[in-house]
Amino acid sequence: MAENLNVRTARKAAIKRASAAARISLRRIDRRALERLTDLYEAARADIEDNLRAAGDDAGTIRLQRLQDLLAQTTVRLRQLEVARNDLFGAELLEAATAGIEPFRAAASISTTFNRIPEDTVQLLQRFIDTDGLQLSDRLWRIDRGARTAVGHAIERAVILGHGASEAARDFLARGAAVPADIQAKLGAAAANGISKAAGQALMSGEGNAYSQALRVFRTEINRAHNSAYEAAAFEDEEVVGTRFLLSPNHPRSDICDMHANANLHGLGKGVYPQGKTPYPAHPNTLSFIVAVFADEVTEADRQGKEDRITWLKRQSPGMQQAVLGSTKKRAALEQGLLKENQIATPWKVLQPRYIKQGVDVDALIATVAEPIGIVTGRAPTTFIPQGSPVSGAFNAVYHAKVAERVLTAIDGIHGDGRLPVIPIKNSPANTGAYGYYRHIRGGPAVDIHLTAGGKYKDLTLAHEIGHFLDHHGVPGPGFSSVAGAEFENWRRAVDSTPEIRHLRSLLAGPDVIASPNGPVHIKKTHAAYLLTYEETWARSYAQYIAARSGDEVLQGQLRDLRSRTTGGDYSLPHQWQDDHFLPVGIEIDKLMEQLKWIKK
Repeated sequence: MAENLNVRTARKAAIKRASAAARISLRRIDRRALERLTDLYEAARADIEDNLRAAGDDAGTIRLQRLQDLLAQTTVRLRQLEVARNDLFGAELLEAATAGIEPFRAAASISTTFNRIPEDTVQLLQRFIDTDGLQLSDRLWRIDRGARTAVGHAIERAVILGHGASEAARDFLARGAAVPADIQAKLGAAAANGISKAAGQALMSGEGNAYSQALRVFRTEINRAHNSAYEAAAFEDEEVVGTRFLLSPNHPRSDICDMHANANLHGLGKGVYPQGKTPYPAHPNTLSFIVAVFADEVTEADRQGKEDRITWLKRQSPGMQQAVLGSTKKRAALEQGLLKENQIATPWKVLQPRYIKQGVDVDALIATVAEPIGIVTGRAPTTFIPQGSPVSGAFNAVYHAKVAERVLTAIDGIHGDGRLPVIPIKNSPANTGAYGYYRHIRGGPAVDIHLTAGGKYKDLTLAHEIGHFLDHHGVPGPGFSSVAGAEFENWRRAVDSTPEIRHLRSLLAGPDVIASPNGPVHIKKTHAAYLLTYEETWARSYAQYIAARSGDEVLQGQLRDLRSRTTGGDYSLPHQWQDDHFLPVGIEIDKLMEQLKWIKK
């Protein structure tokens, strides 16, 4: 019996390790898929732009007579893009699903059913109807229809506008009158270079562009394929009773995923779901994942602690309730007993008319609750500096004035910023440095930055925490934009390719203790996972960027010292980059600053 127990324990441990390795493999598949998707869209944009530029006459103008032919050529190229993208998508979905079953391959009695899980998963996802009532093919069709419409309109509008302005200008000149300024401004609209640029922007960088939409679908469905296959393979093992919904270390803020990961809905433990019941994925671009749970891991306390989502929500703080529900109005409905379990994810605009039909006084309902506080520390800022102001204007150095002056002078010499709240820099008796904000409110405001008086790298640490602040508040969008914001996509690719980040990933996937010339050393895997989160990677790269671009001797000295730091019995994890390894990362940050219009010319 003891031997059997040992065998089962070893098998479960092997599956857990293999599950962690599979998640690392998924991140590799995800990055590669997004790179290849980007290449496809970039190539299509380049071909369309080149074709439009070549269509200009001797004066560089595209004539109205060429319009229909150019629109037809552009449509053909976009359809070629759609076919290539769909082929890529199918291949990447299959690979992600195949990686999902690998943790169970050694333990499973390999069968035709088991081996068919990846293909069956992909077919199921293609037939799956999401909450929006659309299948995957429907969503891709909508993206493609929007792309053809947006690019076609950009070309058509520019050609027709330029043609009309030319005709009007000729009329004015024929009468011997001066051409009005507004007509002159439109004369260049039909210029081939301008039209090609407008078409490229419509495809890849304009509001709601097809590329960013396809990127979101790729990331969501690749993750869905992996976890769906993982779940199907897990339940091939008779000892698996559920899968646990876990938050990624990169989880940027509290939201509905926190409920999925913590509510004990089935008496199997927090966030554990039987086959077919997992709520994964909770939303597009999800960063969460699932892991197998075995029968002997479920305790009596788990079985006795079963509760529904509404009961769980009512036990939470107002801040967590708001983070999960996304609305103070829905929180009021929860408190008054109106909100049902199947309405937790329903938007308020859908719920409100239902409540009114039921005779609910909605205005009185909303007045029963206030915005939650839920802050980390200090008070929320009430003053903002306008976009384009020096970054230093966003800080009140209550403490560490000399360090703040030196670091902020370096930053102000490199870039400006968006609209930022004004927050204090305070002293911390414990933390080396910390950025505080309202954690339990979606997109919650910043509160302060803390810096310890005894820190060895105070200047670099302050630049690091300011990097968090700019990531959280300087870039449009809720939460930390470095995690999933489209603006950071090229930076993420560059930083993921550096030897330092690749080394951290290999350490995370490897053994806990490794040999060294001085004997065995321990790998702090929790810290390695923390260092690999995008918000932490961004803050470290931002601090090094400021040190490199400013030439500040104090910052650069602290950077050199930090890179050479060693520890005793623990392996020294790479916090910063060697200068040559950082070059492509710094270039992408330059481009990001230019895109955000923060860079100083």
